Order: sequence, then C-alpha cells, then structure tokens
Amino acid sequence: NADAPTLSISGVPVTAPKTDVYINKTDISHFFEGHVFGGTAGITVSIPVVTGKLSGSFLPTAPFQGFKDQDTGCGDLTITPAIGWHEGNLHYNFALSVFMPTGEYDSAEISLAPPSMNNILNFSKNKWMFMPTFSATYLDPQVGLEFSGALGIGFSTRNPATDWENAPELTFEGAILQHFPNRLAVGVSGYYFQQLGEDSGSGADSFKKTVGAESLQARLFG
Repeated sequence: NADAPTLSISGVPVTAPKTDVYINKTDISHFFEGHVFGGTAGITVSIPVVTGKLSGSFLPTAPFQGFKDQDTGCGDLTITPAIGWHEGNLHYNFALSVFMPTGEYDSAEISLAPPSMNNILNFSKNKWMFMPTFSATYLDPQVGLEFSGALGIGFSTRNPATDWENAPELTFEGAILQHFPNRLAVGVSGYYFQQLGEDSGSGADSFKKTVGAESLQARLFG
C-alpha cells in the first residue's frame, strides 16, 4: 500500500492518491544439464496476477471530487535467463531480466465536461525494461555465516501512450545472516534504489509542471 501528496492522471491533477496492491506471482524455472561458460544455465518465467485499488480526489474546481477504481488482471511477464557458478563456499550468478509489456494497459480517459473517467487503474507499465544483475552469496556451512548481495541496473524504453521514458535504475540488495542448526537464521538486510538521471519525454515534463515537482529522479532505501 502507498500514498502520495499528488499525482497526475491523464494531465488532471489528483490530490491524496492512495493505492493497495496484492500480487500473486508464479515463477516457473528450468535448469539445463551440462555447463555453459563453466556454469549452470537456467531460465525463469514470472507471471504476476494483480489485484489493485486506487482512490484519490480531484481539485475542488472539478465536477467530481472523489474517485475509486479497483480491478484484477495480469501484470507484465518477465523472462530471466541466468548462469551460475560455484567455487567452494562462494556462489555467484549473472542474470538478464526482460520485462515485457504483456499486462493490461489502457490510457486513462478523464473528461471534465461532461464528467467521466475510464481506465484509471493499469497493471502494465506499457514499456520494455532490461535489467542485467550480478548476485553473489558466501555461505560457510560450518560456521553458518552468510553474506549475500545483488547489484543490477535497469534500462527502460519509452511508454508510447504517455511519451515518458524512465532514466536508468540502479538497485542494490544485501544481507548478512547467521544460520542455526534448526534451519532458522537471524540477520540484517537492506536495499537501495537510485535513478541515474531524470525521466524524460513530454509526458514526464507535463507531469513535472502539473504537480510542481523539482525533480523526477527517484531514490529509495530501506
């Protein structure tokens, strides 16, 4: 679930938007016999089914102030080929995730005169994204200490419906865990997300102007 101070939907300012999203993602993986570049090759297909709800308010001058939209549908399909290697306690792999715009997507339609709204909620990003990722885990089975991390960068194409192109997205995830004989583990984990530039396109420029944003360069950590 999430909320924000403001949002632009089809060029119309929206205040206090709130959303609740539930994702059921099925992963189907297959690993091949033999070795490729000295490692084990595999491929994973991820199929998300999404249930979402979006609500908010329009400006007081609009003919309707509140709205709510909810739906269930398929999100974007992801295909990830990967190759993994093992050297003693060190395990590492390289993967390339391809996010395909196969989910349900329709351009939002908002009319202030006469008042009407359609296709507010979408489950597809309506763009391709390619994310190479390098991951590694060091696990000493005798001591039970694990160090894991993954570093990736995503490159997106332009959304033709909104003329919006996201800047490259750098992501890092890490964890330090202590495993116990009863198969439980205790530790710390974290993630960091940083866009390497500003979003571009007429859609991004219009949104930035509509909501008065100083920057569309996102940063997230936890």
